[in-house]
Amino acid sequence: MKTRKMFAVFVIAMFIMTMVPMASADETETPTATETVTATETATATEAATTAAATETATAAVTETATAAATATATAAAYEKASTTYKTKQSAYENARSEYLSAKKSERTEKAKQYCASVATALEGYIEKMIAYIEDEPSLTSTAKASMKSELESDISWLKQATTNCATDLTTTAKAIKEKFSEIKLKGKKNLCKILASKMDNVITKADNIATKIQSEIDRLSAAGKDTTKLSTWLSNFNTKIASAKTDRDAANSKCDQITSASDADALMREVKNYVKSARQSILEAYRSLMQIVVELRTQSASGRAVVGGTGELTASGNGQARIRGTGTVTVSSIQAGNIKVEGNATVDCSGIGNKTEENGKTVCTGTGSATVTGTGMTVQIDGNSIQLTAKGTGTAVLKGSGTYSVCGKNCLAGTESAKTGSWKDAGATVLVETGEVS
Repeated sequence: MKTRKMFAVFVIAMFIMTMVPMASADETETPTATETVTATETATATEAATTAAATETATAAVTETATAAATATATAAAYEKASTTYKTKQSAYENARSEYLSAKKSERTEKAKQYCASVATALEGYIEKMIAYIEDEPSLTSTAKASMKSELESDISWLKQATTNCATDLTTTAKAIKEKFSEIKLKGKKNLCKILASKMDNVITKADNIATKIQSEIDRLSAAGKDTTKLSTWLSNFNTKIASAKTDRDAANSKCDQITSASDADALMREVKNYVKSARQSILEAYRSLMQIVVELRTQSASGRAVVGGTGELTASGNGQARIRGTGTVTVSSIQAGNIKVEGNATVDCSGIGNKTEENGKTVCTGTGSATVTGTGMTVQIDGNSIQLTAKGTGTAVLKGSGTYSVCGKNCLAGTESAKTGSWKDAGATVLVETGEVS
């Protein structure tokens, strides 16, 4: 009778022995860079292709980025903590397993109970890690996160009770833990599916927004008499690739909905990942078209941000930095111990300073004196003290430091409104030269 009991304990232990290693292996199914759609590339292109409003909202964007970075740091720390805790619990499981296998017959029952409890505890740590990963995923909405976490947290409560039950009803609890593990594994796959779909939705939504902005710019350029043939062709290619990505996204979502049992989960997840890879490839190809659009917009725009139209005049004096992007002429009548960096299609006269060099595709004037820059789609950055400058044409100017300025836009030049004046700011005062608008 005793021999039968010991054999039963051994079978139960073998029954639960494989579960935690399976959970560890399942970690590899968290999304990787090659399996998910990369939003960074599209976001970079978005910034380059946006209109003059991008300059005006720069300060808000910095604040938002800092807040997001702080949040990301906190959630990343939580994930690292959960990962460390899981490793500790998994190590405890491995020790319990080893002790059970090497235990004497008289100790085997007690060691089996401890082994059973260690499996439940390790699975609990695994779920905690899953929850931290979900919290750390920026593409998920708060509602989606709450829904996923709620189910997983109920599993944690169940496992905590199972840890206690291992000591009182080993046979029943061990079988129940194995069944629970199958449920947890299935939930993990379904959650992964939701995360992959969410990443795709996030990038595709951004792409649609980009397309809308670009179409607006194309319409405006066309109305201004610009040739937008190439822009329209590239945007059409962009939209075609995004439409292909949407088809793959919809197919992936359909497969996610079909995951209802462990028997078909692996096969369906392979299909989902293939759709995600296909969508990623379409978006990368769309990104290439977007880069062509950005280059063309910079060529056709006055400021590198698709700002076109009238002509204005800005005069400014101060200490710090003046950064001017646009088309026209920038005259620096004086500058003390400073430097002027110019990039783009421009002619630079540094004779008033006398020190002119070329650095990484930029023309640089350094010293004390004066300079004149004339060009299209150019960027002129002026750093120094006692800066006196005049900018005539179209574009934007950001004035950082201390000083004053006066801007006379097209209406001012036409005599229908007065010049606008203001002060330089530490964070940067942004002036739209051709309209006189200030932010």
